[in-house]
Amino acid sequence: MRNQSFFVLKMVVVFVLGFCAIPVMGVNVTLNDAGLLSLDWYNRNLYYPPPTATVVERRDVPGPGVEFDIHYPGNETPDSSLECVSSKYGGAGSLVGIDISIYDNFVLEFTLLSVNDIVPPPSVSLYLIVGSIIDMDSTWGYSPEVIGYAPDRPTTAISSTSTDVDRIGMVGFTAHIPYWWLMNNWDPSGSTVTLLVEAAPGAVAIPEPTTLLLLSFGGLALLKKRIE
Repeated sequence: MRNQSFFVLKMVVVFVLGFCAIPVMGVNVTLNDAGLLSLDWYNRNLYYPPPTATVVERRDVPGPGVEFDIHYPGNETPDSSLECVSSKYGGAGSLVGIDISIYDNFVLEFTLLSVNDIVPPPSVSLYLIVGSIIDMDSTWGYSPEVIGYAPDRPTTAISSTSTDVDRIGMVGFTAHIPYWWLMNNWDPSGSTVTLLVEAAPGAVAIPEPTTLLLLSFGGLALLKKRIE
């Protein structure tokens, strides 16, 4: 019985380590719903004055993607900017340290669903700048895309940001009101937007550490059952 239990434990370890070593093909990496829900820091202490926009609610909706209700207290800095990330600088950092060395780009898809719970007509010309944030060498950055309720812009866009790091130090997204006056028709007293963020088509989702933990727990449960 002891030899059998040891064999099962050995197979669990081999399976989990083997899963970690599986090569993932492709050059684009993205976040699935679980990864998006793990974004928990807003880069507050990296700017002065710190941005004040916040995520007031997030929902894992049926199908792909997570809806973020973002409140902007105003239409100018620092009230008009949000960065929602998993980061080594703050928060739980649940995605920090994951190996992304085989990927070239971090890609997310964004869709503006509503402003203050309504869908405004394009004539109001409300622009929102969105982008996927990822490490780049010694800093980080994002590839800006403009979406909105405007005659010359779509409500959906895909942001692809290049990266050259081996492991994640910061990953997530930004969404902010443009500062130039020709595009800033937002209410100065504040607005709440609902933004759908989802995995980009054709990209490989970053494997969350929780996936490996679940595999480990499943194997240990099997071991316990065999011992009993």
